[in-house]
Amino acid sequence: MKYDLRDVFGKVIIFDIMIGVICAGFFQLIFKKYSLIFLGGLVLALINFLVNGIITEYMLLKNKNKYVLSTSIGLIVRVAVVCGIAIFVYRIDQFNVVAYMLGYSCHFISLTLYGIKINNEGK
Repeated sequence: MKYDLRDVFGKVIIFDIMIGVICAGFFQLIFKKYSLIFLGGLVLALINFLVNGIITEYMLLKNKNKYVLSTSIGLIVRVAVVCGIAIFVYRIDQFNVVAYMLGYSCHFISLTLYGIKINNEGK
């Protein structure tokens, strides 16, 4: 894995941890039973991001045509896992899916913060 990708992963993981601690603490104070579901969504989004980054780098460094099918299948499997978990938590309690999707969506805040940090470092 190239240094740039490890740097991106490290910084995004740090932002995810900060967001996770802050938001899970808030959920723990107000909506106790949803804090773990929120964290589960955030962790799953982070895992999905890491796997996607590794697969994308691998495809860019290798012959792209060879890996198109396996990459497409991997994408479908990851989406199916995310949706399957959402259905599972929805069946337990319909409001769980809201906390799960909030956690999953908060990962995008980490990506945005990383982009802002890189933009500010470039100036």
